[in-house]
Amino acid sequence: MSRSSPQPAACSPGTVIPRYVTQADTRMCGWLDGTALVVAAGLMVSDRSVEIGHIATRHDRRRQGYAARLIRSVASEVAPLPLFAETDDDAVDFYRRVGFTVTVVDSPWPTNRYRCVLESDTQPRAQPPY
Repeated sequence: MSRSSPQPAACSPGTVIPRYVTQADTRMCGWLDGTALVVAAGLMVSDRSVEIGHIATRHDRRRQGYAARLIRSVASEVAPLPLFAETDDDAVDFYRRVGFTVTVVDSPWPTNRYRCVLESDTQPRAQPPY
């Protein structure tokens, strides 16, 4: 398998979170490396923005830039709409490295929450510094 040239791929409905299959304003996208799905994201699409609801990378492929490349691809495809995500302390630095603007938001949970926005005129960095 070539790790340097992943290809965009649709995810099988049987393997994704059900809401992304049943709701009209949602979409799943991912990258294949050969026949292996290495990263997938669930998106909620509106006429004003696209929200990353979930993003996950196979454990053995983490920290190799797959998620950042998927985000760049999605951002390019949905431009001029902004791309955003809400996250916690565990993932906020990832979004910062990719080029998102991060703002602290109120949280209903006893943890920090952040709104991460990538405007359409903002390009993620070519290679996130891992």
